[in-house]
Amino acid sequence: MATIAERLAVSRLKAILAAKLPGVVIRELKRAPGNGHIGGVLIWPQFRGRPQIDRQDELWQALRKELHPDELLQVGLLLTVTPEEFEAITED
Repeated sequence: MATIAERLAVSRLKAILAAKLPGVVIRELKRAPGNGHIGGVLIWPQFRGRPQIDRQDELWQALRKELHPDELLQVGLLLTVTPEEFEAITED
């Protein structure tokens, strides 16, 4: 875990997510204009059959173990979906 408060690098968050969710596909991970929070879409087959609340709980528990509290405040919306859900929401 980081010991000093600093600006969380998008690349650092991406590396943490990849390590904690092996095989995850990370899309559009970037800082939002304005508030600067980092958000994106996490596509992971292991989310199948799990309610959104369980997915988010697992995600945030992992982030709390790796990030300084001030860094956590820089993380915004991380959408947790299965490959099938992602396909359904991105169809034309």
